[in-house]
Amino acid sequence: MLYAAATLFEFQMKRTRRWFFKAVAVALTADLPRRARAQAHSEIRVGSIAFRLGLPDAVTRAIVVHSPLPPAQRKYSHAGIVAATGRHVIHALPRVGVHVSTIDEFVAESRDVAFLLPPPSARALAIANAAASMLGAPFDDDLRLSESDALYCTELVACALKKTGVLVDPRLLRVPFFDEPVIHPDTLFLDLLAAGFQSAMRNSSIERPD
Repeated sequence: MLYAAATLFEFQMKRTRRWFFKAVAVALTADLPRRARAQAHSEIRVGSIAFRLGLPDAVTRAIVVHSPLPPAQRKYSHAGIVAATGRHVIHALPRVGVHVSTIDEFVAESRDVAFLLPPPSARALAIANAAASMLGAPFDDDLRLSESDALYCTELVACALKKTGVLVDPRLLRVPFFDEPVIHPDTLFLDLLAAGFQSAMRNSSIERPD
């Protein structure tokens, strides 16, 4: 009888421990966006380039699947530039165009986020101001680099960097259904690292899709 009671007690303790550690894991995962926002505010600077992996919708999946990188190395589906306030991101979205979001809003719409600091030789404020000069431009649904009156996300970043002489020729990628080659967020990220940009922070909360 005593042995049976001890066995039951041990079983209940093991189950309680499993529930406890599962609850802790859930709490930590739920807290990731808040911690990412706090880290972002403390580490990024004006003119930084913001990258994110968007929420799991059709647009994000289409962008990720056309990354030229191997599936395990695919990271981002969107990009923007930290504004002169240091607390906002200028970026281009479908049906919205070039607009401003707070860093909190930018991070909240992501599953993975990174900020690249411009090299010391770059004019960070000039990068932010170049992006701001394009506010209000419509989104470029056709992804045409030859048309300057409408912009998509990485095109906005590339244009701002080109205006300030930081990145003149980003790599281009051919994708189905579009007439012109495009700038993919993944290759832009690598191009910026090669140009001397440095990582300010990165947060990954869940696994990336292939």
